Amino acid sequence: MSPPKVSEVEVSLTSTKAKDSSERLKALLKTQFQLDVPELDFGIYRIMNYRRREIEEFIERHLLQTVEKEFERYRTLSSKELLEKIEEKQKEIERLEKQLGQKILRNGDIEKFRDSPLVKEYLDLKNRLDKAEITENVKNQVFNDLYNFFSRYYEDGDFVSKRRYSSKQHRYAVPYNGEEVKFHWTNFDQHYVKTSEVFKDYEFRLNGWRIMFRTIIVNVPARNVKEERRYFVVHSEKPISVDKENKTCIIQFEYRPLNDGDLKRCGIRAKPGEEEKISVKQEKFNEILQEEILKRVSDTQLKTALSARENEKTALEKHLYRFTRRVTNDFFIHKNLKAFLERELDYFIKTEIVDLDNLEPIHVTRAKVVEGIGKKIIEFLAQIEEFQNKLWEKKKFVIKTAYVITTDLIPLEFHKEILDNKEQLEEWKDLGFGDVKKDDLIQKRLPIDTKHFSENFEERLLEKLGDKGSLDDLVDGILIKSDNFHALRLLQEKYKEEVKCIYIDPPYNTGSDEFIYKDNYQHSSWLSMMAERLALAKELMRKDGAIFVSIDNHELANLQEVMEEEYGRQNLVGIFAVQSNPRGRYLEKHIATSHEYLLLYSKSSSDLQLKGEALSEKHLDEYKFQDKYGKYRLLGLRKRGAYSRREDRPNLHFPIFFDPKTSRISLEKEKESMVRILPKLEDGSDGVWRWSKEKIKKDIHLLVTRKVKHRYDVFQKDYLTEEKTLKPRTVWFDKSLNYERGKEALKDLFGYSPYDYPKPVALVEKVVSISAEKDSLILDFLAGSGTTAHAIMNLNKKDYGKRKFVLVEMADYLDTIILPRLKKLFYSLNWKEGKPQGADGISQIIKYQHLEQYEDALHNIEFLNEVKGQRVLQLLRDNEQVSEYFMKYFLQYETEGSPSLLNIKQFENPFEYKLKIISSGKGEEVVNVDLAETFNYLIGLKINKYKFLKENGRKYIFVFGERGNRRIAVVWRATKDIDLKNDENVIDEAINDYSPDEIFVNGDAHVKNYKVTEIEFKALMGA
Repeated sequence: MSPPKVSEVEVSLTSTKAKDSSERLKALLKTQFQLDVPELDFGIYRIMNYRRREIEEFIERHLLQTVEKEFERYRTLSSKELLEKIEEKQKEIERLEKQLGQKILRNGDIEKFRDSPLVKEYLDLKNRLDKAEITENVKNQVFNDLYNFFSRYYEDGDFVSKRRYSSKQHRYAVPYNGEEVKFHWTNFDQHYVKTSEVFKDYEFRLNGWRIMFRTIIVNVPARNVKEERRYFVVHSEKPISVDKENKTCIIQFEYRPLNDGDLKRCGIRAKPGEEEKISVKQEKFNEILQEEILKRVSDTQLKTALSARENEKTALEKHLYRFTRRVTNDFFIHKNLKAFLERELDYFIKTEIVDLDNLEPIHVTRAKVVEGIGKKIIEFLAQIEEFQNKLWEKKKFVIKTAYVITTDLIPLEFHKEILDNKEQLEEWKDLGFGDVKKDDLIQKRLPIDTKHFSENFEERLLEKLGDKGSLDDLVDGILIKSDNFHALRLLQEKYKEEVKCIYIDPPYNTGSDEFIYKDNYQHSSWLSMMAERLALAKELMRKDGAIFVSIDNHELANLQEVMEEEYGRQNLVGIFAVQSNPRGRYLEKHIATSHEYLLLYSKSSSDLQLKGEALSEKHLDEYKFQDKYGKYRLLGLRKRGAYSRREDRPNLHFPIFFDPKTSRISLEKEKESMVRILPKLEDGSDGVWRWSKEKIKKDIHLLVTRKVKHRYDVFQKDYLTEEKTLKPRTVWFDKSLNYERGKEALKDLFGYSPYDYPKPVALVEKVVSISAEKDSLILDFLAGSGTTAHAIMNLNKKDYGKRKFVLVEMADYLDTIILPRLKKLFYSLNWKEGKPQGADGISQIIKYQHLEQYEDALHNIEFLNEVKGQRVLQLLRDNEQVSEYFMKYFLQYETEGSPSLLNIKQFENPFEYKLKIISSGKGEEVVNVDLAETFNYLIGLKINKYKFLKENGRKYIFVFGERGNRRIAVVWRATKDIDLKNDENVIDEAINDYSPDEIFVNGDAHVKNYKVTEIEFKALMGA
């Protein structure tokens, strides 16, 4: 076979390059469209897998066809314009030929006239027409352009604003609107999502076995490298426990950086000093995990089940892959991906493809094609991101509501049922209350938890409590188990501008705490998490509200910047230094950190009023003197001015001694008392003075010898009063504020401390006491072990206050630590080694709730309109229209009516609205949504009372409350086969005494002027 000609080789190489470029682009798009992990069947992966075939069809076929069409369209437009211009020049040349009587355009003759301006223009147009023909090389450039553009913003599942690397050396510009100072970070335009997954267990069933993966976060970095990546590693001490009888298997993992031993098992050896440069994918390490786990499993049946192959992977390998990806993926959601990518695409085209130095038609056409194709891809990527954004931002359902109420507040008629409840009695024993007798229910504050009782019991109890007064006024605290973003979103209407004090202790982002950040975005991730939550919290604050945030030096500067972005620099009240560890923590290379910071911001500095701190014993010693008005201290000689009379300022008096105008001494007795003080100053018997002894002696001497210089000279006396206080100092060294005190409090309650660094109760007491009145509302949306609630209960007990709290915690700590802690405190505020030292507790009612989470919202997406979607596809005329449908509309259209997005049909029986919950980490649980409580939050209802009826075989729930100055009634009942006339009579009779201004009823009704609950629900939920 003869060798191909050079031109054939070039064409072949060009075609190969074009094919390689298109394949590379297609591979990238499959990753960006979440199609590279077909094994994953949760979250957005499950949704994308639903339309996998159609999306792959678009990438494999329609995308290439679209490129060809775009080229053809722009080539045709360019060629048509050039041909028109060429025809015009031809006519001009023909007219010139007639004048000259000679052919110009004939072959051979045209060379004679090449230098003629008219011929030059003609030949230039012809040359441009030839170049307008699209070559394979240009197509290859387009595929490379698209790949280079989309890959530069995509990293490990997210679109991030990475640094631009431009041939023109252009860099990012910070979005700037004329501010004096602008604070900016990489992920500022994205939601931080991964706040709960790392705490969640993973559970699956296999051949009758229940298998659970559990995670333990190791606090000590393996090689003391601050920002190194973490991995799942089989737990070193308790890797696997198997219960053959119950067929359960628990596999425990550590989540930590890899050490040298881990790397060796991967076949990797790092050079000394270069350990931090090593990068291993978790998927690679999963192979090691599988081997280690199977070696440790002795049960043959279990090992066989785990080793069974499903396609290319074993069952164990498949679940390891899903488990580890749940933590390491889906870290951010862009708030407006379409606008971001379109802005960046415009920049890319103008700087990388065509600019003032490169205006050749072929490059203009190339730029137009890149723009056209790029925008189509952006449409689809944006559809996916906007769908996730919608699920993230929508307000979440309440999926569980229960109450904890001390028995002294419960009517006697319920006591027998309480004593007959074995679960409740068992819980009391576990909490350390011992065997409970009948009289204990009255004489002691025993906390009952309504989760142990029937629905009927709880409803009857709520009705009775509502007779005593407004239920919301009776409730002392709210606990919410949820990602704090979702909780704060749901609280917006109910508690808008109601919170007096916010205290939070966020993760310090030291690299060893439980804040799991994306590689290379440690600070940016932390800032995105904090900024959004601080902004939401601000909306809940009163005008005179204050927010305190604990932090250490790792994020102090960033925290201050982001808080000034949200609250304004003028609203920085102060930064407190709190000695948290007198011995010092050896986290830094050169110093031992012994203090932390407490940032205090107000919503409005002009409205803020802080209460002073009580005088210390040292300050009290200054009040050594006494007259008929009481104890006082001397402040020194002062010029007399306004408000000098005692009746004007009784606590700070200026007695007059000498008036030079009349040359008379006023108030001779006061002068004599000054003279009596002199000997005390001389012998030093009184050692505490506001000013030095010498200054006081000099002032008195001037008075006595009548050598004063001022027209009116007075001596200032500061009288001691019961409410005498000092402004809060910015340095707090009290021993009660040390971390050890926080651990001791937990040890006293539980016999051990489940936290390494819990905040001390005294710190939160101090924060609340200087910022919140006795009847105010306090919020902590990073509740941890529940120290804030503990502190508020202590303060209320001390000063008979009625402070209320709202606590939010997303981890299981709410159920395992906070609730037991509060129940113990209700019974007694004094514990030692897990045992109550008496029964001196506090009467309380708290409500605790669980919310649907983002992963639940994703899990409950259903393609209810699949048939309609197929019909739409049948009606579309060509591939371009099909692509348009998938690019823009299919997710929104085909998932409408999913339980996550409000299924109106389920409102037919609002007490049976179902959601499949996976956020608990216990596998999939089907639960009933609490639509009534969810709606109460959505409309911002202050609940006064409930009424529960059963009429005509149908259950009714009536919620009576207030919104603003209007009285509201909300009615819930099943509507299937309902007799609307009878229904109207039931509702009218139930609400008649309340005389509501507004009535909400679900479904159809004959009630006058009622509002349809579903319409309001959907609008307010953002679904």
